[in-house]
Amino acid sequence: MTIMRQAFLVFFTVCAIAAQAQNELITPAGQALRLDADNVSIKQKVTLNSDSGYVSIGGYRLIGIKKAATGELSTFAGPKSGNFTMTGRSNAFMGENSGAVVTSGYGNLAMGRNAGALITTGYQNVLAGEDAGALLAGGYFNTVVGSGAGHSTISGQSNVFLGLSTGYENNSSANVFIGRAANYFTAGGSKNVSIGFGAGSGTGATNTNGAGNILIGNRAGYYETGDNKLYIANSNTTTPIIYGEFPTASPSYVGKLIFNTRAGVGVTTFPTTVMVGTVSTNVSAFKMFVNGGMVARNHILTGAGAWADYVFEEGYPLKSLNEVEAFIRVNGHLPKVPSAGQVDAWGIDVGKMTRLQQEKIEELTLYVIAQNKRMDGQKGRIEAKKAQVIKLLKEMDRF
Repeated sequence: MTIMRQAFLVFFTVCAIAAQAQNELITPAGQALRLDADNVSIKQKVTLNSDSGYVSIGGYRLIGIKKAATGELSTFAGPKSGNFTMTGRSNAFMGENSGAVVTSGYGNLAMGRNAGALITTGYQNVLAGEDAGALLAGGYFNTVVGSGAGHSTISGQSNVFLGLSTGYENNSSANVFIGRAANYFTAGGSKNVSIGFGAGSGTGATNTNGAGNILIGNRAGYYETGDNKLYIANSNTTTPIIYGEFPTASPSYVGKLIFNTRAGVGVTTFPTTVMVGTVSTNVSAFKMFVNGGMVARNHILTGAGAWADYVFEEGYPLKSLNEVEAFIRVNGHLPKVPSAGQVDAWGIDVGKMTRLQQEKIEELTLYVIAQNKRMDGQKGRIEAKKAQVIKLLKEMDRF
């Protein structure tokens, strides 16, 4: 009985197969096709004739395609990647849990385990790396590359994060972070630009909301917690080689730019000595060197020494004009003022020269005052003489 039954089943199966086209293999509705063989070789295309077709391996959905509308497909590759109930389109997810709960989001690319795992309505995001944008839900226009980069960007938009753990805590917008752990703790800050390992990273959750900062260099601006700052440095120093504060109101001079080192303009190396005429002058302690002309609308000098008001103090040794004349006749220049030869050889200290010129102006003022007093005295004597002459003439008229 058993042998006859087996023979009948074989006969029935052969007949069923023979009834189909030669290139078709069909199973009864509701039953799976199972192939038991050491190797299965498929030399032609495989068609999954369904809007939600997928390939499952080892009990996991590994590769899937979801059609939202005609010609608008989303593709998934990886265990639990993608969401077959989504209405979004043009998504591509690769990696375990990548894009696992997406709903209406579209145009997203996520590659890596948990990359974009919680995207729901977000769109036009590029996420690459394990846990890249792992908590991203409704954010959009983000480019995140690196394991853990942009991990907590839930609703942020228009960010660019490149590097391991870059912008890990950030949930804001319009930031550009490049470098491992750059702005790791900047949670709420927006419109920041950081380039360099650990730039703006801080220690612990110290730098949470800084905005509008530009930080360039290894750990530049590491401890900065404020807004609208500029750091260019190669360490976590609080006195970087260049520091700035961007103006946030009018007038623009409320901002500042500070150089914490020497600066040169028009030079390739900062000189230690310069030739003034024929004399070599040491300038190694100078802070700025300009090789060429310099124009300034306003220029304030300090450090010129005591201002020349000492000329008006009692006891000031004011030379007589005769002494000044004798000095000029011998030396060819005013007392204390350098000669033309000295200026040609050594140049001038503008601050000291301004003070000397003021000294001479104040001395000249004293000479003018003294001269005016002498003239007033002479005028009085002339008037007295005039009165005497008139009196004398009147007396002479009586004779």
